Amino acid sequence: MLRLPTCILMNVKLLLMVSSLKAKWKNCRSYSMTNSIIILPACVEGYANVPASKSFMQRALCAAMLSKGETEIVASGFSEDVYSVIDLVRSLGVSVDLLDGKILVRSNGIQYNPKVDMGESGLAARMFTPLLSLFHKPLIINGYGSLLARDMKAMEKGLKTMGVAVESSNDRLPFKVTGPILPGSYAIELGNSSQFLSGLLMALPLLKDKSVIEVDRLVSEPYLKMTIQVLNDFGVNIIREQNIFTVQGNQRYNSLCYHCESDWSSAAVMLAAGALGGIVGIKGLKIKSLQADRHVLDLICSAGIKAKITTEEVCFERSKISAFQFDATHCPDLFPVLAVLAANANGTSTIAGVGRLYNKESNRAVVIQDEFSKLGMNIKLDQDRMIIKGGKICGGIINSHNDHRIAMAGALAAINADGPVEIINPECVSKSFPGFFQEFKKLQK
Repeated sequence: MLRLPTCILMNVKLLLMVSSLKAKWKNCRSYSMTNSIIILPACVEGYANVPASKSFMQRALCAAMLSKGETEIVASGFSEDVYSVIDLVRSLGVSVDLLDGKILVRSNGIQYNPKVDMGESGLAARMFTPLLSLFHKPLIINGYGSLLARDMKAMEKGLKTMGVAVESSNDRLPFKVTGPILPGSYAIELGNSSQFLSGLLMALPLLKDKSVIEVDRLVSEPYLKMTIQVLNDFGVNIIREQNIFTVQGNQRYNSLCYHCESDWSSAAVMLAAGALGGIVGIKGLKIKSLQADRHVLDLICSAGIKAKITTEEVCFERSKISAFQFDATHCPDLFPVLAVLAANANGTSTIAGVGRLYNKESNRAVVIQDEFSKLGMNIKLDQDRMIIKGGKICGGIINSHNDHRIAMAGALAAINADGPVEIINPECVSKSFPGFFQEFKKLQK
């Protein structure tokens, strides 16, 4: 990887300013200092390690649970959401052993459990609930944290359409479900997520008869393709004709050795750091991945980012970022990263797909606007668009609102800020990238 010329060290004036700002903030803050992290402006340089894709991992663990025999999942670096699914799979009577660089899943079929915990994972809740609806007995599906605030109306309505009795707390967890889910032909409304459809495609092959699902509109298309790819890898066939999915019954999941690719969502943050303040490389990314957030590569052309892409590594280098237009409808997790890049760009950028942000760990559209405006960013929301005018970024304090994507974007914002950025509740990054701040610190020069 090409090395960036040595960064100019902060001069005495900047150091004094940082010290002064920190002292000022300490005197006026009204929250505990024990739950925040301060990121100083700095150049970045080096290679970053990112965890395995939590989207692929959760799907693979689900398929392995349904495969009789032993499945080996080769991966490294697991997020909190993955550990939640591991605990969930174990609670259903399946053996899961964590070894160095791999997971061994031994299954003889899932066992009934009257109370099931989804952790804080929206994907787990929407993907496993249809599977648990195969049981003829009632069970309680619960979780914690931000998951309890997520709207599950589309899933509740869809399950009821398919013969499942559902009791909920105003369309939110906890759910009480009593199956079984019935085969047949159904028209399903997905709302703002394809995760429920992924769960149906996981569950319906285990029924005795054929099912046909027609959906009103598809969102998060790349994630749906990921589900179908994992199903194919485990020997399950789905026939798709546009928005109609035909699933034959009496199919069988096959155990295998499954290699899980690295996470493009985590990689996007680190690559953006390189584009803003130095040069950052990541090895082992799958360039033609189905992961939605691989579309961060589209910025190479649209925003003029200098990059090096080979079969072995992807590198982003500090660039004069041009204002860009970006449709993030199918990759909404990129929004916080895109917002920070746009704030560093020359001109006004527009990001489409804001409607996908209102049912995340936080009300992410409003949080991006409110929190990053505290750093001087000019962000406006206009129906389905986020409009960001590039300019000076100030030091300041932001609240992550327990949203891992916001916390990581806060570190990005600090790179070119005129002072340190303090992030409240940084621990939430463990949901997807537990070692994020350690990796980020390693890159700082």
